[in-house]
Amino acid sequence: MIDLLTNEKIPEENLLDNVLSVVAAKDSIEFSRRAGGAFYAFSRDAIVLARFSALWSLAVQHWAPGLSFDMGKGSGKTMLEAFDTARRNMQSSSSHPRAFLPLGSPITLRTPRTGMAATKNHSHEGAIDSATVRKRIFSDLSTAGFIDRFSPPGINWRDWPTSFEPNEPDLQNSQRDSKPFNQIFPFVGENRSVAMIHADGNGMGQILRQLKGLVESTPDRFQELYKDFSNAVECSTIQAAQEAVKIALIPYRKPGEPLAARPILLGGDDVIVIVRSDLALHYIQAFASAFERESATRLRALNCDLPPKLTIGFGVVYLLANQPFSLAVQVAEKLMGHAKNDAKKIVPNGQIPPSTVMFHRVTGTLSCDVLEPIRRSDHTTLELTMGTYVLSTEFTSPLPKLGDLFALQALLQHPAMAHGPIRQLLNLLESSPTQARQSWARWRFLMKEKPSEILNKFDEIMKQLLPQYNSQKALPYAPLEAQSPHHRTPLGDVLTLRAVNNLLPENISEEARV
Repeated sequence: MIDLLTNEKIPEENLLDNVLSVVAAKDSIEFSRRAGGAFYAFSRDAIVLARFSALWSLAVQHWAPGLSFDMGKGSGKTMLEAFDTARRNMQSSSSHPRAFLPLGSPITLRTPRTGMAATKNHSHEGAIDSATVRKRIFSDLSTAGFIDRFSPPGINWRDWPTSFEPNEPDLQNSQRDSKPFNQIFPFVGENRSVAMIHADGNGMGQILRQLKGLVESTPDRFQELYKDFSNAVECSTIQAAQEAVKIALIPYRKPGEPLAARPILLGGDDVIVIVRSDLALHYIQAFASAFERESATRLRALNCDLPPKLTIGFGVVYLLANQPFSLAVQVAEKLMGHAKNDAKKIVPNGQIPPSTVMFHRVTGTLSCDVLEPIRRSDHTTLELTMGTYVLSTEFTSPLPKLGDLFALQALLQHPAMAHGPIRQLLNLLESSPTQARQSWARWRFLMKEKPSEILNKFDEIMKQLLPQYNSQKALPYAPLEAQSPHHRTPLGDVLTLRAVNNLLPENISEEARV
């Protein structure tokens, strides 16, 4: 619904073009950006612009009731000057919220769930408000134009699931036609875990500041540069989303089943998608690789002083399909923010950080406090995970690489590996550090009776993940940097990947798999 506010690819269906037609402003208003419900509009005719903005404000409230939005207007001798003024005015307008339409009087019937004025009486739920009515109109995937952004050639809305409940009747299908097709999310066996993925581009603020610097020296290029950069970002994201589907979803799709994912949002460089848990990290690897490659090509075509490519940060939350997705989105966003901040710390100012990911598995009540350390003693913090992982194998940094974690997962799946003591070790760290040390020592003693290359390979991979790792220490913990009080281990992450049946990439070598 938000996408169709501004999506210029379908002029007759998006709200912006319809408003421009009504006020006869198509030829007198120019745009340097129009995507994801946001736009920068410029005109030399103040009266036309005022008429357009007044109708736009009213139209949005009817198109998407209950949606908060901000507007700002400004003028100047150049587009850049007018843009800066309008942006400042928009930021100040956010403190003056609009009333949601339609307004309710003292005798208006209210919707019990939201408290908004009721506009329709539903046969099963009773009174519902206009926002709920509009959202339900767009809940049918056949009307969701944005779903095409995730869909490579040969894939359409029918290939995506609509329900996570296996016994829920497919009313949309039965009402649309008599041709049966399966739209139930394709879980594997009894495992009903999924991954909520939230992705966002790195360094966009920095790049926009660079663009502003370029425009200040060449004001006549404002519209061209901003529009071309906005298109480059969005096209790179769309291409990455489609590439990820081709690599990480289609090959693992069984005949008669939909794809094992449900797109939620794609606007600019912002992406939210639900993917089956075993495919999630495979999906983000394919996404990040395609995003970096495609953005490099498109930024090069802009022919201006910008970074060689764009990178992206991911937050991934593993949860059961019956847990609240709305809260999972908040947790994923928080993890993504940590991943992006950690990446920013390891590069010099002015450089674009690498693509990174931070993931978390919900084992109890879903909460935003997912990054708390498990124990503090003698000013030392022990954490069950490594935190942020770098996706690129070419980037050298103090942060661990996701590929090394996959290698450790592959090694620990070897039949000669004893899995029980490792799981017991992590449980004992919370209750009895002394017993945890004994458990770790016992595990290493048992492993020495196995072929020597297995334990040696384990220590080698641990050293790649944690350069400060020492196999002779009482516990498999080490800081990411020398003298740091924060001690980490990748073993908690491996157990998470095992619990969600994480798909190992094909490029994990036989040596790593032993």
